[in-house]
Amino acid sequence: MRAVDETFSADDASLSTVLVVDDDVTQLELMGSFLARHFRVLLASDVVRAHQLVVTSHPDVVVSDLYMPNAGGMELLRDVALQEETAQIPFLMISGCDETELKVRAFQQGAFDYITKPWEGGELVARIQNAIRRSKLLQQERLLRETDDLTGISNRHSLRIFLAKALRESVGQKRPLSVVMTDQDGLKYINDTYGHGVGDKAIVTIARVLKNCKRLSDCAGRLGGDEFMTIMPGSTREGAIKFVARCQEELSNSPLQVGEILVQVSASFGIANVEEKSWEESVEELTQRADESLYRHKRARKKSQLRTISQEAFPVTSLR
Repeated sequence: MRAVDETFSADDASLSTVLVVDDDVTQLELMGSFLARHFRVLLASDVVRAHQLVVTSHPDVVVSDLYMPNAGGMELLRDVALQEETAQIPFLMISGCDETELKVRAFQQGAFDYITKPWEGGELVARIQNAIRRSKLLQQERLLRETDDLTGISNRHSLRIFLAKALRESVGQKRPLSVVMTDQDGLKYINDTYGHGVGDKAIVTIARVLKNCKRLSDCAGRLGGDEFMTIMPGSTREGAIKFVARCQEELSNSPLQVGEILVQVSASFGIANVEEKSWEESVEELTQRADESLYRHKRARKKSQLRTISQEAFPVTSLR
C-alpha cells in the first residue's frame, strides 16, 4: 500500500495541484489514485499535515472530508482562511451526510462546493476543474486590483497592506525593516520637452529598475505620479543604501532614446528604518520619516550637487 502524506502523481508543473484530506486511508488512496489521472495530487490523513501542505505547497484546490477525528474539514477551512497567503484556495467538502443544514453551514464557512459520498469520478473532476477556473479568475482580478496599470508593479493599496504586515512582523520579531522612498527627477521637464509619452517611459524605467534591484522578499510599488516605495523586510539601513546604489547604477545605464537624443533618467531616494525609533512607529510615521529623508536628499542635491554616498544623499546622474 502506498504511504499517505505524499505526492500521488508525477511531478508535472503544468498540472494543477489538488490536496486530498481524509483520515480513511483506503478512501484517501482511492480518490488520490483516480484524481492523479488529471491533477498533481497531494495526500494528507489528518488536518495538521494538511495545513502544513497548504502552507508549503499552496495547492490550487483542497478536497477535504468533513468529519475526521480531533479536527475536520471545517476546522481546516477556518485555519486556512485566516492566513492571507492561503485564504483564496477553494475548498470542496466531501461527506456521507446529505443534510441541507450541514451544506448551508459549510457554504457559510466559505466552502466552494459540497460533494456527497459516494462520489462519482467524472462529477468530482468537473467540480474540481470548475473550482480551479473560478480561483484563477479571482486571482487575476485580485492582481489587477493590486497592480499599477502603467508600470506593472504594486500599487498604493497593495503597498500599504504589505507594509502593515511587514511592520507587525518586524516589531514582533525585533527584526530590521527599511522603507525606501523614490522620486523621479525632472519628470515635468521631460513631459514639457519630449511629451508625456516619454514621461511615461521614464516612470516605467524607474519601476523596472526598482524591480530588478530589489530582493525577492522586498515589495516595490508606485504610490502615484513619479513617487515610488520599496519595502525591505529584514534590511538594515546599510542594506537599503546598497539597494539605492544598485538602482543608481542601473539608472545611469538606462537612458531613454528619443530620436537621436539620449535622455538620462534619474531619481532621488529617502530611507527610514524601523530600528531607529525603538520599534515604536506606525505605518504612517515610518513612511513620513522616509518622505522627510527623501526631501532632505533632494534639497541637498539642489544646493551642492553632492556626489558621495551617505545616509541621506546618494550620487545620481542629473537630468539637467
